[in-house]
Amino acid sequence: DPFRQVTGDRTAPQVNRAFIDTATGRNAAGWLSLDDTVTMVVEFNGTVTVTGSPLLDLNIGGTIVQAVYVGGSGTPSLSFRYTVSEGVDAPNGIAIPGANLRLNGGTIRDAAGNMAALAVPAVAANANYKVDTTLPEAGTLGLSGFEGTGDMASGFLSRDDAFTLTLSRSGQAEAATVEFQRSLDGGTTWALTDAAQANLADGNYRFRVRDTDTAGNVGVSNTVSVTVDALPPAVTAVALAGASGRTGNQPLNEGDVITATVQFSKPVTYVPGGGSLVLKLKIG
Repeated sequence: DPFRQVTGDRTAPQVNRAFIDTATGRNAAGWLSLDDTVTMVVEFNGTVTVTGSPLLDLNIGGTIVQAVYVGGSGTPSLSFRYTVSEGVDAPNGIAIPGANLRLNGGTIRDAAGNMAALAVPAVAANANYKVDTTLPEAGTLGLSGFEGTGDMASGFLSRDDAFTLTLSRSGQAEAATVEFQRSLDGGTTWALTDAAQANLADGNYRFRVRDTDTAGNVGVSNTVSVTVDALPPAVTAVALAGASGRTGNQPLNEGDVITATVQFSKPVTYVPGGGSLVLKLKIG
């Protein structure tokens, strides 16, 4: 039919709005930290189809980063996701700058094949999606009221079962949560403890401080190792280990030497004094 009417569509799809939709890992105060994710939605005035992996610019505290297209082709709303990386902070929230979508080698078209207009309206910083990836400074852990030997590098040894853990900071602000922790298994597991240590049983202890800021970032102090050895060694067994100068079960004669073994409850070191160390034997 030479008079058939053909309707053409040469109008490019336009972005109506962009907004932050959801986030994983965000705490109740609205903070995101390292490896948390945030999802943005770019809403067009009609259905669009996407190929490839377009990008959406975000402004995180003055740093421009890209959120990657994750879905929505065949609808008017496209989703873009960003995973928080190290070194970016946005105390006032994430913003979407007034800029173009980046096609990144892909396409965004409507059903008629028209390429979409890529201009995205600017969105001000959203305080419900703040970013903090800076770890808190936990400070330096030390000991007060401690009597013993050793140093920070090799650890401490003490007969004292009571001392105080101290924390010094170099001007940095204290974190939202400060926890003294103690380990009894060489640092594999940690449990909360108090700064004031008392009535410690003999054993090997490790101590540290764990700081958590409002965004959930965690900083850990140096570790201090302390071995408490408050109980004196006790004799657990005495035995005659042998004798020289005899054969088999023959009686001992004058000048023969008897060897005795004394077993203690823990390793001991003999330090010679003014006399001799003597073990009394009863003969007869």
